[in-house]
Amino acid sequence: MKTVREVAIQIPNKPGALSNIIELLGSNGIYALGLSISVSGNHGNLCLVTSDPSRTQNILESSGFSVSMNDRIVAEIPQQPGGLNAVIKPLKLAGVNLENIYYLQGLFATLNRPLLVLAVDDNSKAFEALSQDWIKLEGEEVLGY
Repeated sequence: MKTVREVAIQIPNKPGALSNIIELLGSNGIYALGLSISVSGNHGNLCLVTSDPSRTQNILESSGFSVSMNDRIVAEIPQQPGGLNAVIKPLKLAGVNLENIYYLQGLFATLNRPLLVLAVDDNSKAFEALSQDWIKLEGEEVLGY
């Protein structure tokens, strides 16, 4: 099963917190290819797909963050009206809960291939459902690591 590694951390809900993390990664030669952030109270939950997840984890842990790593599915969205539903409807029909979703950017963006990171409650079931519906799924190779 193809997946990519996602780095998740909790950051303070204050001006510049996200910018500081992106700057830290950039200064270490790491690209943030996709991210999602949700805020509740004094903290935000940041999920990142980067060009080097292992180094990202090491850098963030060295900076005092508690890091968790997650395997995520990456699906190509068909470029047609309702294309997004072509990805999320098979999950619904398979009884897979979609917990988070966000776009990836990077070198593949120039190829005109919209890609989504899918956080689901059952990767295997989601992978099977999407594969059966002919949704193109990508793994680490698309990110270059």
